[in-house]
Amino acid sequence: MNRLLSAVLAALFTSVVTVTSIAQDKPIAEVTGSYQFDHLTLSDNGASASSNVSRDWDGSGNVPILHWFGVVGDVGRVWKSESTLFSASGTTISASATGSLYTYGGGPQLTYRQSNVQPFARCLFGDAHSSGFASVNSIGGNFSVSSSTDSFFIAPGGGADFRITHNIWLRGGADYFRTNKYGATVNGIRAFGGITFTFGGTGASSDQQGRSQHSQPQRTTDAGMNIAPLGI
Repeated sequence: MNRLLSAVLAALFTSVVTVTSIAQDKPIAEVTGSYQFDHLTLSDNGASASSNVSRDWDGSGNVPILHWFGVVGDVGRVWKSESTLFSASGTTISASATGSLYTYGGGPQLTYRQSNVQPFARCLFGDAHSSGFASVNSIGGNFSVSSSTDSFFIAPGGGADFRITHNIWLRGGADYFRTNKYGATVNGIRAFGGITFTFGGTGASSDQQGRSQHSQPQRTTDAGMNIAPLGI
C-alpha cells in the first residue's frame, strides 16, 4: 500500500512539474505600440475613391491563454487633412477638411512561438468610428460642418515578431480592413510596424527547452527511491 501511495505521489509531482514548465514558456501578456500606413478605398453608389493615409498609430495587447492561442485587444486611429486657397470675384477663400477613423476591436490570435522569430495570425472585430470636419473661410464669413458615424469592422491579418532582447521584439505585419454602413464601404490594407514588450515567460518553445535540458550534462547519484509498481 505504501509503495502504491508513493507511486501516485510521484506521478502527481511529475505532472505538476510538467504543467508548470509548459506554462512558463509563454508570456503572461504582450503589449505593442505601432505606426501604421493605410491604403483605403471608399465605395458608394458605384463610385469609388482611394487614398493613402500616413498619419496613424495603433496599440494592442495580447493575453496568451494557451501556448499558441491568445485573446488580443486593439485600438487605433488614422486621419488625414487637406487645405487649399483659391480666389473668386477677387476674394481669397481658404478651405480645409479633416477626416479621421478610430477603431476599437479584439479577437483571437494564433502565435507560433520560437526563440527569435514568432509568426502570428489574428482576426479583429469591433467598432469603427469615423468623423469629418470641413470649413470655408473668407472675408464674407466663415462656414463649417462636421459629422460622425459608427460601423462594424473586420480586419483579418498577421505578421511576425523578431527578438531584440529577452522581452523586447520588433513587430511587422499587415491586415485587410473592411467596414460598411448605409451602402458606403471602406476597405483597404493596413501595414503596421512597431515594438512589442512581453511580460513573464521564458520566450522559448517547449521543444527548444527540451533540447536545452537534454544538452546539459546528466548527473548521477548513488541515492534513489524504488517505485516497484511503475518499474522505476
